[in-house]
Amino acid sequence: MRFRIAAFAAASLLAAAPALAGDTVAVTDLLADSAAYDSDLVGEITVRGELVGDFMRRDVHVWVQINGDPYVDAPLGEGNPVAGSNSGIGARIPNAEFDALGVERPGGYRVRGPIVVATGEWRHHDQERGGESYLEVHSVVLEAAEREIDDPWRPWAVIVGGLMLALGVLPRLVGRRG
Repeated sequence: MRFRIAAFAAASLLAAAPALAGDTVAVTDLLADSAAYDSDLVGEITVRGELVGDFMRRDVHVWVQINGDPYVDAPLGEGNPVAGSNSGIGARIPNAEFDALGVERPGGYRVRGPIVVATGEWRHHDQERGGESYLEVHSVVLEAAEREIDDPWRPWAVIVGGLMLALGVLPRLVGRRG
């Protein structure tokens, strides 16, 4: 019986080894099993991703969204295929750390946001923040600055949009004359 308990404990530690060793945790893995990466269990973790959405300054911290989906390295606007849904986490970065990055714009339409590697404590359902789950960042490194995405003009999209608009307006026009 003791052997089984020891074997189970060893297997549990090996399962958490990436987080314990300080390796980068994928945002998708973090979202899939959030409680397993709680700072009370594993200490610090590191995530890599794109800053998207808005940069929200609150007192001495900046709240950001770190996306860790396939679009970080292969943005759609550059002709890359659809590769699933967006996935991201909230993060709270001290003002000094954030300002040292020198970033100006988050990712969004036609902008691939800054790519960062952030290390900190994952707060799974933090009671002090109303049950919010987020990364309390201790250090962050800029891997790549934000940049414009050259999204080419697609004439077929304009044609299809125009046809859909015409089909939507046509019944109203016919209804008024009848």
